[in-house]
Amino acid sequence: MRKLTVKTRLLILTLAVAVVSLGIGAAGLVGVSNSIQALQQMYEGRAKALQAISTINELVTEASFSVSDAILDPSAQKTQLVASGTAGRIEQVDGLMKQYVAGSESADEGKRAEAFASIGIHCEIRAFNPLSSCSMPTTFPKHSGCRPRQSTQSPGR
Repeated sequence: MRKLTVKTRLLILTLAVAVVSLGIGAAGLVGVSNSIQALQQMYEGRAKALQAISTINELVTEASFSVSDAILDPSAQKTQLVASGTAGRIEQVDGLMKQYVAGSESADEGKRAEAFASIGIHCEIRAFNPLSSCSMPTTFPKHSGCRPRQSTQSPGR
């Protein structure tokens, strides 16, 4: 090594720096590629959850409007139509809730999704169906804003 000229030493040093730079660049490209894939998966997962929640919101809104329409036109045919339509919406909401809960990836997110699924929407949409046998809990957490329905039958009946 002592007999190498300055030109050769500089050439070796330049090649070593170039190899290290290529290694660092390759590692950076792999890291960026992995980050892009992770972001894409996270985006798709959140988009699916958002789509499910949006569809649930639309179903609840449709149920609310159909009940309002039935109140304005209280015929037996309209009431039966609202009851059957609401039953179909409840089935759709149940399926979307299962999809939403199943799509949650982390344990903390899964707990929040289950809490939302158990009291959030069912409280609203099942209240629109007078023929449903609602299995809602009788007590709700303070933060839910949901209260159990009171019985409309008098105790003497």
